[in-house]
Amino acid sequence: MKLDDGSFCLRVPASLLPTSEADYVCKLHVIIETSDAITFLSAPSDTLISKELDEAGKEKAEQRRVELEYSPEPTSTKDVSIYFQTAATNRPVLLAQTSDKHPDEVALAIALTPGFVEKPQSGLDVTYDERPEP
Repeated sequence: MKLDDGSFCLRVPASLLPTSEADYVCKLHVIIETSDAITFLSAPSDTLISKELDEAGKEKAEQRRVELEYSPEPTSTKDVSIYFQTAATNRPVLLAQTSDKHPDEVALAIALTPGFVEKPQSGLDVTYDERPEP
């Protein structure tokens, strides 16, 4: 998955989509499942979005799994882009590993995901046909 403007981006190139109605019917079904709450989601207009529900049938405050269903226009020349951010998108990730061969050493990797959030947000912000703000 690519990072674009501080968000994860799933892009389906227009060259993979049907070029006429006679070719075939195309429907994209995407499931985003994360360990952290999804805080931002942008999908093409006319996308059906299914969110997680609690036991009472109400939408959960923190969404960790979202399903999207989209049927692109047969003659569309635009790529299909879906952007999302999680609560951990703007936090550094530290990975550490030890080795029996080198007991006095630890291997570290630090990953910084680009992007800046002015204020923390709660819940899921859904937009259509918008790129995330960098």
